[in-house]
Amino acid sequence: MKKILALALASLMLVSFAACSKKDETNLGNDNSEENYVSANEMVYNNLTYGINSENGLFEITGLVRSNTDLVDIEVPAEIEGRDVVGIADKAFHNTGAYIKSVKLPETITYIGDHAFYGCKYITSITLPKSVKEIGVGAFEGCSALETVAFSENVVSIGDGAFKDCVALKEISIPAKVESIGFAAFWNCDTLAEVVIPESVKSIGDAAFYDCDALAKATASDKTTEIGQIVFNSCADGFTLTAPTDSEFAKYGVANGYNVVAPTPAAPAA
Repeated sequence: MKKILALALASLMLVSFAACSKKDETNLGNDNSEENYVSANEMVYNNLTYGINSENGLFEITGLVRSNTDLVDIEVPAEIEGRDVVGIADKAFHNTGAYIKSVKLPETITYIGDHAFYGCKYITSITLPKSVKEIGVGAFEGCSALETVAFSENVVSIGDGAFKDCVALKEISIPAKVESIGFAAFWNCDTLAEVVIPESVKSIGDAAFYDCDALAKATASDKTTEIGQIVFNSCADGFTLTAPTDSEFAKYGVANGYNVVAPTPAAPAA
């Protein structure tokens, strides 16, 4: 009965998430003339479009201008005309992701916008420079070939659905400064086998690791106080959650029928 209820709840969550995303994802993945459209507020540097961030007056990358169907390697510049490039804008590559082979980001980037790399299905790895602090909603959602992510050590938030449906993602190391992991952040990361939730994480959203078929182990601390629903449901058979006795995560795990074990005490110093 619990499994049936969990599946029903997950379905409702997914429909809700998809509906919210769809409002912002018109023409997603379509090959049409709008892909190369450059608005009056955008400028072109090499094969990239860019604009001004209204909050700080610095530049952000807004898209890709392409002339053919060849796959391209993108190298985002650290500055343009003497002004720092500080971010990847919302939906920057959501219409051209099918043509991007790789991405190199400079140390000036501080944020990855919502749906910025949505559906970039050929990217196999991404390195987020130390300057990155925020990963937006659905930032890398649907990057189906993405196997490795080198996180910035300064990331503090991982947005809703940030790595949803990254089915090739093999491993992640969540940085020690992350405070929140959003709803469905790693939903359906089918090859992810193990995850460690650092002590810095205060909240973890509903279905954060839902339907990760290979996920067999998760380790959490007693510092996380806000835990969503079905965080680890529909993971590998025999899934084990390691968490301190009487911690919120341990209580949550027992309530959800997970196999919960206490961490092995550290050996005394010699």
